[in-house]
Amino acid sequence: MLKKCTVLFALLLWSVSHLSAQKLEKFSDDRNEFIGQLKTYMTSSKQKDLEKTFKVFEKSFNAGFYTEEEVVTIIQTCNGMLSKKMGAKPFFKNYITILPLIKGLMVEQPNLFNDWHGSLKGLIDDMVNRKVVAYRDYLKFSLSLFEKNALKYSSSGSTTWFATSKKYQLLYKDKTPSVVFDETDLLAVRKQDSIVIHQTKGVFFPLTKQWEGDGGTVDWRRYQKNFDIAVRFNKYSIPLNKSIYHVDKVTFQYPSFFGARVLTGKFTDKLVSLKESSDSGYPRFEAEQKTVEIENIGEGVGYKGGFKIYGTTVFGIGTKKDRAQLSIRNPRGKEVFRGKALSFVIKRGERISGEQVESTLLIGVDSIYHPSVNIRYVIPKKLLQLTRGNRGSDRNPFYDSYRNFQINADNVDLYIVRDSLVIGKPTVSVARKGAVEFESYQYFNKSDYDRFQSISSANPLAIMKATVDQEGSNFVDATTLAKRMSSKFSIKNIERLLYNLVARGFVNYYPDDETVEIKPKLLHYVKADRGAVDYDYLKLKSEVKGVNAQMNTRQQDMIVNGIKNIEFSHKHQVAIQPYGQQVVLKKDRNIDFDGDIFAGMSVVRGKDFHYNYNRNHIAIDSVRFWDLYIPTGEFDAKKRPIAVAMSSRIEDLSGVLLVDAPENKSGKEDIPTFPSMQSKASSYVYYDKDSIQGGVYERDSFYFELRPFSFNQLDRFTVDDIHFKGKLVAAGIFPDLSETLVLRDDNSLGFKAENQSLPLYGNRGHYTGQIDLSNKGLKGEGNFKYLGASINSNDFVMKPKVFTGSADKFELQENRAAGHEVPKVYGEDVTFDWRPYKDSLYVRTKTIKEKGTEKKKPFFVYNTDGNHKFTG
Repeated sequence: MLKKCTVLFALLLWSVSHLSAQKLEKFSDDRNEFIGQLKTYMTSSKQKDLEKTFKVFEKSFNAGFYTEEEVVTIIQTCNGMLSKKMGAKPFFKNYITILPLIKGLMVEQPNLFNDWHGSLKGLIDDMVNRKVVAYRDYLKFSLSLFEKNALKYSSSGSTTWFATSKKYQLLYKDKTPSVVFDETDLLAVRKQDSIVIHQTKGVFFPLTKQWEGDGGTVDWRRYQKNFDIAVRFNKYSIPLNKSIYHVDKVTFQYPSFFGARVLTGKFTDKLVSLKESSDSGYPRFEAEQKTVEIENIGEGVGYKGGFKIYGTTVFGIGTKKDRAQLSIRNPRGKEVFRGKALSFVIKRGERISGEQVESTLLIGVDSIYHPSVNIRYVIPKKLLQLTRGNRGSDRNPFYDSYRNFQINADNVDLYIVRDSLVIGKPTVSVARKGAVEFESYQYFNKSDYDRFQSISSANPLAIMKATVDQEGSNFVDATTLAKRMSSKFSIKNIERLLYNLVARGFVNYYPDDETVEIKPKLLHYVKADRGAVDYDYLKLKSEVKGVNAQMNTRQQDMIVNGIKNIEFSHKHQVAIQPYGQQVVLKKDRNIDFDGDIFAGMSVVRGKDFHYNYNRNHIAIDSVRFWDLYIPTGEFDAKKRPIAVAMSSRIEDLSGVLLVDAPENKSGKEDIPTFPSMQSKASSYVYYDKDSIQGGVYERDSFYFELRPFSFNQLDRFTVDDIHFKGKLVAAGIFPDLSETLVLRDDNSLGFKAENQSLPLYGNRGHYTGQIDLSNKGLKGEGNFKYLGASINSNDFVMKPKVFTGSADKFELQENRAAGHEVPKVYGEDVTFDWRPYKDSLYVRTKTIKEKGTEKKKPFFVYNTDGNHKFTG
């Protein structure tokens, strides 16, 4: 109810004022009558603000503040307004409020009164059908101009534009009022932000709020008083009723980037809120030059491409056909990085970043390449970080031309000063670190290939290759591919497949162009599935909490961590388990490692192993041991032979393990030779285990030395294939004995040599008979002679310092030669212990029971019956 009363009262006051205006048709030309009539006109509504406004004007009017000529002009103007039915409020109120303001400004602008009234007269004369809006707006503008020097004023906190100069000329031309400034600064203000156009001139049209300028400068002083960055205007036109404006043609200077060079382009500035003001992204300049070279972004950094600056942030920009280019050199002046992108963000002396950057890390004459990766270069640290994004097109692997691997990793860091490259460094932003995969360019996996067939009756990879063959280009239309997979398919149906293929390195997909680039890997997979090309199984999976791989870029050897195993041949079961789960990737998929090699039914353990990809072999320079597993003749569920460990091992081996023929890495051809161990120097079998005669055969003096050998078909050999020629070095028991090691009954390597006649222990004795070597020790069956003693036995045990055995009988021949007197001795069921280096032979008879009593069998000496007694 109260609101309704207020509205009715306001309408009543307006009606009274309006009726008063209707009663008065013309103001008197007489000065005194005029002021009285104006008083009635202004105060009849009893509105306090009108009464107050008139009272101020009346005082100055009656005090002779206005000249006679000015009074005439005032009366004429009031009559003009009255003729157009303009009311006391706001028209007359604003008019008489402005008059004393003008008088105060006429010291500097003596023509201001007449110029302003000339514009008012023009507006009245050109007014059609009493459309008073333009006149009202001009009065409102005039009040702001004369009172605040504002071209466009807002009392609500929105944008206000000020002119800093009070020297201007008011014109009325072509039915339009204007304000002309020969020189001024334009200042726009909104809340706590402001923008300035310095030293400009131009014309402002208050009814359209348009400024037509000529010349002027805008700098970046709002950011740390940066006066050096600036644009200069020629002729320009901007609306002053907005907080943002654009200038299509400016010149730009940025000495820190371009020295004395000047760019041309377009410019935008805007008033921003307090929250945005730290770096609002304004002012903005974008160069019209498509190619600008910048060399002083940071040490070793070069840029070529388009240029724009938003606030304090510099952007290097390009187009799809002509992308921006970034180059980084190391302290020695060698280029180490080259990138192309639609946009780079450049903070001079601080950092450079970019998304979807085609990136090439230059290492020697080779490179690590990614078609679309995010980069960040920290200039003070000279640290370049490459990170894969989450967009489908960003999930490509990295391509390493030196090693011929594609690397499926999320981040690669290059420490330029340290010549160090790091792959898979843990980051705080990633809660769970994924694996990094290194996959050979010739890798093929049948299961992977078949897995892609889920959406089509034919394999999509085969369809894509057929399309390439038909089109004669590796760039094919995505819609064409979709229709060839199924007539009902659109791009949307195959988009998920395409992004999956991107992540696996099979294709590149350009959704903006709806184009698919078929890469060599896809063509290789299809050919490999058809058996048309050879392929390999070389795929390394690195799983580790720390760094996955690192490399000195000057040496180019890449150390890879977290490698549990690597398979070289699926068919021949050749794989490795590296020590410490670490390998070194070298040129063209060559791999250095320490650890275990599994080759068919054998295991090689050692260090300094070198896999040569092109030759498809492993050079084994320092083998600790080589274990063979003996086939039992039985097979497991997968038809693989079951084998048991051989109890001897070949040690200190060097040579080459041939995995398969160089052009048969897939094993598609069955070549019986492989895998094959090719020994290139002597290797050894030792018998120093504690289980072998208490460990008396020490390896430094007792061993079997194998000649260089070839051992083929490690995945399917038989017992008959186990034979190694060489010689037994027997710790001086007898001279070196050339023999062939074979598999013995106890699954050890040894031999049985018949009809041997050998001196023992440096001619201290002599042996004739069989020699038997195995993990039971060195044994014999035959005759042993020492001095006058002769023993026949079938269980001689020959040790480095002791020769033992048992015999049915023992005979020592009598010797009466002076100085060598030896009696004749005869015994039965004896054991003996010869200590050759002590010139001692201990012979003992066995214990027997006689009449319930145990006693030793007697020896017969001097042809006695054994019952004899010696005294003395």
